[in-house]
Amino acid sequence: MGITKPMKIFFVAGAAGLLLLIIIIATTSGGGGGTSPPANTSPQDKLTSDVTDALGPSNRNVPRGDVRYTDTHDLDVNFAINDNFSASYIKGGAGMDIAKVIKVAKSSPVPVDQITFSGTFAVQDKYGKVTEEKVLGANYSAGTISKMNLDNLSYDQTLAAADYLYWSPVMDK
Repeated sequence: MGITKPMKIFFVAGAAGLLLLIIIIATTSGGGGGTSPPANTSPQDKLTSDVTDALGPSNRNVPRGDVRYTDTHDLDVNFAINDNFSASYIKGGAGMDIAKVIKVAKSSPVPVDQITFSGTFAVQDKYGKVTEEKVLGANYSAGTISKMNLDNLSYDQTLAAADYLYWSPVMDK
């Protein structure tokens, strides 16, 4: 029993479809980075771009965030916290994002005296209205950052290591 003509057509069409899918993925992914600056940008611009890349896209229908490097060597990271399965996973995800940013800052040649994080999330009031609100505030000084071994810290420990940490009680529900 050999391969019939309809089976051959099916296999050829399937292979062509798979090849088309691979081409589409390869051309739309942009090689992974997407926001990397051109080679002639400043080290500070590269740092902010690398931090933006580390945060990745939002999994909610809001912009992921804004990263600024100031003249006083501070890194300000305002970001939308990604949604997850539960309150503890959302908090862990925020800790993971913070750990990624700190790793980028530690590996950068640009001096960073402090990193300030401001995280937002969709919060529903008692009337059912949902608004994006600040639910996380965290500051890490250069001294604290230099002490952190992020390979050995859990994401909760990364949050707890902050010089200042605010986590809204509404996020624990």
